[in-house]
This record gives sequence, structure tokens and C-alpha cells, in this order.
Amino acid sequence: MTKLRTLASSFIIILTLSVAAFAGDISTPPCAPGDISTPPCTGAPSLSDDPTRSEVTQTPSAAEIVVIETITEAALGALLSVF
Repeated sequence: MTKLRTLASSFIIILTLSVAAFAGDISTPPCAPGDISTPPCTGAPSLSDDPTRSEVTQTPSAAEIVVIETITEAALGALLSVF
């Protein structure tokens, strides 16, 4: 009975690890622009018909950076005080 339990346990562990290993492996056909049954083409640049949309990335202001630094320092200080 213990051999059966060991065999079942090892089978479950192997099955769990193999499912986790192949979870991201999805075989799909290559992307085809305009076809809705294939995944979107990630290499193609995104085109926008909206002329008012700007493609400029806004950087955070100095005040936001100081706040983030203060919060990070406080969190790390609290974490280090525990140890």
C-alpha cells in the first residue's frame, strides 16, 4: 500500500511540474494582419487615426519622485528594523 501511495504521489508531482512547465507553450499560427483568428502582430508599429493623440511619454515630476523615494525609504527602514 505504501508503494502505491508513493507511486501516486510521484505521479501527481510530475504531472503538476509538467503542466506548469508547458503552461506558456501555445502553438498558434503566425500573425496575419486583419485576421481575427490569429494573435495580434506585436512587431508591427501601432497606427492611430487620432491626430490629437500624442506619442510623447510624460515623465514624473520632481515632487512625485521625492514622494516615491520617501515611501520606499520608509518601507525599507521598517522592513530592516524587523530583522
